[in-house]
Amino acid sequence: MTGTPAIPSYLAAQPGFEIVARIGVEAIREKSLRLTERMIGWAGEFDIRLGSPREPARRGGTVCLDVPHAERVCAALLAGDVLLDHRPGVGIRLAPHFYTRDDEVDAVMRRVRDEVKRAAA
Repeated sequence: MTGTPAIPSYLAAQPGFEIVARIGVEAIREKSLRLTERMIGWAGEFDIRLGSPREPARRGGTVCLDVPHAERVCAALLAGDVLLDHRPGVGIRLAPHFYTRDDEVDAVMRRVRDEVKRAAA
């Protein structure tokens, strides 16, 4: 059974498709790997256990951090306008995008560190 195509949705998505085509999937993947590697570096510096693969070829565009009290840490970060999610048994999951700046990654990782410390107190 088919219905009417969701024309407004297609039209609303069109600018996004054009942006991705202009930037290029390879460039987006390259930046994704660079940003996730940056997050992994901060995790190591802050002694936060990594739940994601370290090898770039095995890693997608997300970084999972296996932090104590992950549900509380996630809730505190969400309340502070950090977009992430919590996966039971995995930890918190962050996903920088091609429009995310390096300084934003740095700031979020400092906030993660601070919330992990708060949750443990």
